[in-house]
Amino acid sequence: MDYLDLYHIHWPVRMKNGSDQSVKLVNEDVIPFDIRGTWEAMEECYKLGLAKSIGVCNFSCTKLSQLLSHATIPPAVNQVEMHVAWRQEKMLAFCKEKGIHVSAWSPLGANGIPFWGNHAVMQNSVLKDIAFHRQKSIPQVALRWVYEQGVSVLVKSFNKDRMRENLQILDWELNNEENAKIQEIPQCRGFKGDLFVHPDGPYKSPDEFWDGMGTAPTAPTLPPIDQLVSIFIDAIEAGYRHFDTAAAYGSEEALGRAVAEAIQRRLIESREDVFITSKLWCTETHHGLVLPALKRSLARLGMDYLDLYHIHWPVRMKNGSDQGVKFVNEDVIPFDMKGTWEAIEECHKLGLAKSIGVCNFSCTKLSQLLSHATIPPAVNQVEMHVAWRQEKMLAFCKEKGIHVSAWSPLGANGIPFWGNHAVMQNSVLKDIAFHRQKSIPQVALRWVYEQGVSVLVKSFNKDRMRENLQILDWELSNEENAKIQEIPQCRGFKGELLVHPDGPYKSPDEFWDGEL
Repeated sequence: MDYLDLYHIHWPVRMKNGSDQSVKLVNEDVIPFDIRGTWEAMEECYKLGLAKSIGVCNFSCTKLSQLLSHATIPPAVNQVEMHVAWRQEKMLAFCKEKGIHVSAWSPLGANGIPFWGNHAVMQNSVLKDIAFHRQKSIPQVALRWVYEQGVSVLVKSFNKDRMRENLQILDWELNNEENAKIQEIPQCRGFKGDLFVHPDGPYKSPDEFWDGMGTAPTAPTLPPIDQLVSIFIDAIEAGYRHFDTAAAYGSEEALGRAVAEAIQRRLIESREDVFITSKLWCTETHHGLVLPALKRSLARLGMDYLDLYHIHWPVRMKNGSDQGVKFVNEDVIPFDMKGTWEAIEECHKLGLAKSIGVCNFSCTKLSQLLSHATIPPAVNQVEMHVAWRQEKMLAFCKEKGIHVSAWSPLGANGIPFWGNHAVMQNSVLKDIAFHRQKSIPQVALRWVYEQGVSVLVKSFNKDRMRENLQILDWELSNEENAKIQEIPQCRGFKGELLVHPDGPYKSPDEFWDGEL
């Protein structure tokens, strides 16, 4: 062709010459980006008639402001990630004010894409319900919502029927009630920007890359409560007896109903046959708020006591912050560890929690807690898997008599907030699984189990629930353990979402007390 209708800067990023031309992002290849010089050259392309219009992609409002301060031709378009689970309200308002059109990539949440895709759109219960009553598909509802924002929708399909289906969004509208429901969908940016972050690079954190425009997650949408009850029943039938829930998960009521139904159906004899754990959310980590929070959890569960009650994070968030798994940097305030633990101890003394523990505490924070605790924590629940082995934590907890339980033992594969493929796509585990005639999850879970750690698994699938239990009658060999010991280490949840210049933690390393 002789010209483009629109030519974009793909990312506000510069990478070293010689870096791969494909969509490949290597942290250490990122170098400072000359926004002004690059845009001047874009304007030259426009003046030469090679691009009828010029624009940008993935620019924050701050970067757009910087660009507009020196541009002689403003960008016509900003192409950004946008969908019902990342609505870009601030960006839309800014671009409307500045006369910049917005186009949306990943309007279906990049469903299935390994780098930043998630199921927050395609498996969303709100969209499923609207689609059912409208006799539309979930993609049609999701695309129609984006279209109604005055945004260009960029769809991708290699299937003729789906191509046609995607076009069938123009002759109907979402009503006010449907839009109000969509407005309540939890928000989370799919592409966090971790791949541009490096200690020696221009961006030290995802929040710095996005200029504070957020990577804040909220909890993944759970199945409807009746379906969730059925899933818990399936787990009990499969043989599970330890259930880990939390105020923030939104699953306490369903778990309580499932346990009651399991007793009624004689799948278990009594409440004592299951071990139930729940957690205190960050908005309640204050001495006077702990007991009421636990009582609310017990009411939702329909139970008189918990087997284990945790502090979910060593974090305090402003009252009024979202109760779900949502982190907003500026909501984080100083955490009163001593007062909160005193209240947790009181819950134990009252018989409302048979044991008490913590989650996501570093060795340093555990030492601080032990210095004043009259009842030491029974458990520290932490991220742990073959790609984040927690060797220092395990040794410390063994010395102090604290049990360790592992969340994300499969690396939170596919989870949009901190998940990665470092476990499920690991070549060492693939090789062991092949020769053992086991699955990769079984090898990964067996390794955690052999560390003397409780394994917290999550599945909504009956067959996988049973498969996860088939790790007890075999052992990894010394050679296999040696290979696993060589797997590169990287914490999944870095803690950027708890960091703010005016908050108690100025960097992820400070939050983790140097144990990052």
